[in-house]
Amino acid sequence: MYAPIHGKILALEGLRPHPLAKKLVGDGFAVLPFQGKVVAPFEGKIEAILANNHTIVLIEKNGLKVLIHIGVNTKQAPMEYFTLQRNVGDTVFPGEELVHFDLVKLKENGYDSRTMVIFPEVFMEQQLSIYARNEVRELEFLGEIFEGVTE
Repeated sequence: MYAPIHGKILALEGLRPHPLAKKLVGDGFAVLPFQGKVVAPFEGKIEAILANNHTIVLIEKNGLKVLIHIGVNTKQAPMEYFTLQRNVGDTVFPGEELVHFDLVKLKENGYDSRTMVIFPEVFMEQQLSIYARNEVRELEFLGEIFEGVTE
C-alpha cells in the first residue's frame, strides 16, 4: 500500500463525525495534505469520480479498491477548487496525478483539507496495518492489508 498524497498521517477516527471516519464503508487512514494533489498509488483504473470532483475511486489491477476523499467538509466546495487530470475508465500508473486541488482556497474558505484514504473492501476478514508515521510522501510505502486477523 502506497501513499496517494504528501502530508501528515492521521488516524481516520479523528475525523468523526464524517461517515467515512466511522469505517462504515471500510478501513483506512487520513492525511493532512502539504500539497494540493492526489496521485495514483498503484497501477489500475479510475472506477468513479463523485460529486464536485473531491472524491475518486480507483481499482488496482489485482482488484483492490481505494476511495480518496479530499477534505472533510468539501462536498459543498466549488468544483473549480478541484481539477481532474484523468477521467473515469482511464488506466493510471503509480505517481500519475489524478486530481489537483487548491489547498489555499480550501483553507481560506473554511474547508477542512484533511483527506481520507479508504479501502472499501477491508472489513472483518482483512486487517489494515499502517507502518508509516508522521509525514508521508507520494508513493511512499505505508503498510499492508492482511487476510484474516493478525496479532
